[in-house]
Formats: sequence, structure tokens, C-alpha cells
Amino acid sequence: MFVIKNANTGLFAKHTETASSYPWKMVSNIKDATAYNSFNHANEVAFWNLDHTEKWLIVSTVTGKQYEKEMAKYYPV
Repeated sequence: MFVIKNANTGLFAKHTETASSYPWKMVSNIKDATAYNSFNHANEVAFWNLDHTEKWLIVSTVTGKQYEKEMAKYYPV
């Protein structure tokens, strides 16, 4: 499993179910963050949905290893 972490604040991204134009809140506990089954899924979410002015890391919840967000692999048609 993978979560998304803000490299500047150290907080983790949690998707909320609100109708807000930016349905994300930042949480301090990795267990409260939204988890994704694959690196690619977490990377796509970080690339397309989170604030582009921030630096995002993809973190493995198993190993704790952190990876820098990559360029998105899938582009809408």
C-alpha cells in the first residue's frame, strides 16, 4: 500500500467526501491517510489531483521508503 506525503510539511493526504472544490485534508498520522494499492495509482492521484505548487512523495506503508512523485503515465483523451 502507498500513501501520499507533502515533502514540505510532513503531513499525509486524506481524500474527503465533501463537495468541496479541493476535497483533501492533511493528516499527521500515516494510518489516517488515504491508501492506494499501487505506486502508480498513488502517483497518478498526486500528479492530477493535489496542489501542483507543493512537492509530493509517495510512501510505501510496508517499507516506509519514500519516492518522489513522477510525471503522470496516463493522459486523458
